[in-house]
Amino acid sequence: MAERMIHPAVARVIRDLICVGTLGLALVGLGAGSSWGQGSLPELQAQAAEGNRAYESGDFDAAVTAYEAAVAAGLDDAALHYNLGNAYYKRGEVGHAIASFRRALKRSPRDRSIRTNLEQARSHVRDADLVPLELPVFLRPLQWVYSRLSLDEWTAVGLLMFVLTLGLLTAGHWTTAASRLRRRAAMVTAVLAVLGFLSAGIHYTREQGQTRAIVVAEEVEVRSGPGVSYNLTFKIHEGLEVLVSDRREDWAQIDLGGELVGWVSWSEIEVL
Repeated sequence: MAERMIHPAVARVIRDLICVGTLGLALVGLGAGSSWGQGSLPELQAQAAEGNRAYESGDFDAAVTAYEAAVAAGLDDAALHYNLGNAYYKRGEVGHAIASFRRALKRSPRDRSIRTNLEQARSHVRDADLVPLELPVFLRPLQWVYSRLSLDEWTAVGLLMFVLTLGLLTAGHWTTAASRLRRRAAMVTAVLAVLGFLSAGIHYTREQGQTRAIVVAEEVEVRSGPGVSYNLTFKIHEGLEVLVSDRREDWAQIDLGGELVGWVSWSEIEVL
């Protein structure tokens, strides 16, 4: 009996999926990180608890100080950033509040309270029409689904669909006649695997490949070059999210798309 060989087309699909899966594993490694840095976790949690007590007593200045100390010491979780955002919002500092809510949402993308408070804070932004586009055109219809999963979660989806696709293709090889249903299922899982890794790649690019910042000054003059001697080109206001494309000493070049490119003082923005 002749040895059954894998069809060349199936072999090519498996080879391509292995390449995609390898990329997914790399993204998992890049996206993984520790939830705290300097100091022990109990110490950091005690600092955050101090902020909670100050917030509950209405001392929002002390709450911000305690929360920021915990962040600076290395505590990095959604609850801390969410509470810090609330404290800043109570102080009327919309820009800092939005920056904190954005960090919280990155770590817990399905949390309704975070999303609601972020939207509430963004409702005060005067330049809402200048916010950079979040997704490529072909993914905008999937905005709701895309935004509900984190980088690690999208990578896990891609890896799961990748493994299922390989399993379906392999099972089809060892049966006498691969069923039409199995082939269709393999096509669906392959598409989902690509979608998962593509979404993870976009997440990674936005989080690691781009520098984003929130305007934290009430009004910012955007100049044609890195210094006050350069011409004023336009103005932006607190809470606007911008892309940072370059930095020269204490100046940052921001890009809002098209001709809306210029330089602002580094102290007037907060990098995410």
